[in-house]
Amino acid sequence: DVAALGHFRSALEEYEHAKARGAKIYAEIVGFGTTTDGTHITSPNRPTIARAMELALEDANLSPEQIGYINTHGTGTTAGDITETNATYDVFKRAVPVSTVKNYIGHTLGACGSIESWLSINMMNDGWFLPNLNLTELDPECAPLDYITGDGRKIDTDYVMNNNFAFGGVNTSLILKKIKFSENKRIFIVFLFLMLFSFISGFSVSLLRASLFYLLLNLNKKMNLEISTLNILKIVFIILLI
Repeated sequence: DVAALGHFRSALEEYEHAKARGAKIYAEIVGFGTTTDGTHITSPNRPTIARAMELALEDANLSPEQIGYINTHGTGTTAGDITETNATYDVFKRAVPVSTVKNYIGHTLGACGSIESWLSINMMNDGWFLPNLNLTELDPECAPLDYITGDGRKIDTDYVMNNNFAFGGVNTSLILKKIKFSENKRIFIVFLFLMLFSFISGFSVSLLRASLFYLLLNLNKKMNLEISTLNILKIVFIILLI
């Protein structure tokens, strides 16, 4: 367990508020669980760690099978890894894919929860999850989880879990949800522009420009469009103005 120290600042925003202002949403926190056992300053407690994960699943109204990946606290200590992996197996009852960020950057202490949540979000959105570095021989006392090794793993999942267990027995578990762009919205946009072009001869130039301008200003806020889609809309709008 290498102490790297660190600082990380992140901001959370209420989901509907973010949609209303047209923000790019990277993920949604759908589940949170926390427990405190207070039995020892550094010794982890298997039942309370497991309970934190159970509370997060209950808060998200999800089953363990719906979690596609877990970023473990993974401090690399004998007591910590054995306790955490067995607590994880107690909850998931299967070889859920797991890996840890700490063997890349060390233990950033108070910053590790934010850093590892952000990295988990990026991996979920990219569909690729980092491997456990230097893991060649598994301790037989660790639970039979799916420890990602080699070149990492491509996983298409809508939900990931990030776990952090702090000094003094403070245990936290987050469940993060991928934000998907609805295919129905794409179909609606295509239909709308086909309709516009089909009846373009019947529209006055000023009315067409005003309609497109209104569309560009409001679609992102109302429908949370991807930036790439907005750029396409803007290009079409510019072409029509020429």
